[in-house]
Amino acid sequence: MNFFKAVIPLFLIVLFISCDQQEDDTIPPMLDHDLAGSFPKNCDTLYFGNTYSFKYLLSDNLELHSLTIEISHNFDGHTHETAAPVCHTIEAKTPVFPFFYSNEFLLPQGLTVHTSDAIIWFPIEDCCGLPYDEGDYHVALRITDKAGLYSEKMLNIKLLIPVSH
Repeated sequence: MNFFKAVIPLFLIVLFISCDQQEDDTIPPMLDHDLAGSFPKNCDTLYFGNTYSFKYLLSDNLELHSLTIEISHNFDGHTHETAAPVCHTIEAKTPVFPFFYSNEFLLPQGLTVHTSDAIIWFPIEDCCGLPYDEGDYHVALRITDKAGLYSEKMLNIKLLIPVSH
């Protein structure tokens, strides 16, 4: 009887460890922003006061987790390592009231391929009525898989106030 009391916990530990040793994920997820239908693309112009659907093809070898989108000004014309080619830029300027956006979109569980459909509204002004600065902006895209690996892409866009406003 003492033999079984000693062996059963050992058996359970071995069983737990063997079940827990899934294939280690070493391949980061991919984000394709060059496919037909992807939006926005590098150098696109978007307009304050509008809502846009950010569409990209996301994929991972095991399981996707999230897409994070961050939009920030690029009024000084700086670039990033993962940036798409620089577009014709508006003259450098000092930000007064730049638009900023950041959101993580959790993806449905169990997917290895997914087309994002992140809906983003670009208000013309903040809650106090202050208009956002027009100009060059970066869109930082970060796709993360369930293992925590990620890939980043950086796009350049222009955000302008519509002429009719």
